[in-house]
Amino acid sequence: MAHFVSGDKELAPPYHPAGKNSPVWKQYLASQGVEDTLEDFLVKKERVAPLRLDPLVDDLLLPSFARDLWWVWAGLALIGSQLGD
Repeated sequence: MAHFVSGDKELAPPYHPAGKNSPVWKQYLASQGVEDTLEDFLVKKERVAPLRLDPLVDDLLLPSFARDLWWVWAGLALIGSQLGD
């Protein structure tokens, strides 16, 4: 699940690792009018829409494959029965 990150304390630690690991980080910031400095990034953070991605672990939010794909097994059984004729 994606969450917009607005707190400077939460944005500051991952700022430099994100830039070091991405081949397009500086180009993206420049396209948004943001200098590649922590200070400018924090001032203009709304321009880059920083998001935090959290995994869904609640069974109600993320159905298991067994329940979600029951129709696949039914379809395979039907196809198998047609091939046997």
